[in-house]
Amino acid sequence: MLNESISPIWLCSWRDTVIGDHTKIDNLVQVIGHNVVIGKSCMLCGQVGIAGSVIIGDYVVLGGRVAVRDHVSIISKVRLAANSCVTKDIREPGDYGGFPAVPVHVWRRQIAIQCRSSKKRKS
Repeated sequence: MLNESISPIWLCSWRDTVIGDHTKIDNLVQVIGHNVVIGKSCMLCGQVGIAGSVIIGDYVVLGGRVAVRDHVSIISKVRLAANSCVTKDIREPGDYGGFPAVPVHVWRRQIAIQCRSSKKRKS
């Protein structure tokens, strides 16, 4: 019989998943894979998904519905906008957004170009 105090996610783990001190995890975070290391004082908002073998530094904020692919590392002091997807390592602190996640100023430029082109098509 399965011990109800042990979450099923820990049963499939082959290495330790480590969550740092003072890290806050929203109640709707569903997936934290095996061998994940989350630094101290991080915040994971609702519906975040983290695949296996991910390393997240200290003071990282993952907005709602952020996805982090397996075998990726995120340096300390990074903030990810909601609905972003991390597909490659993030090596510089700062704000990121988009799919795949890029620095926020690049992401905003991509959105502005997309909005302009959709307005031209309507004309």
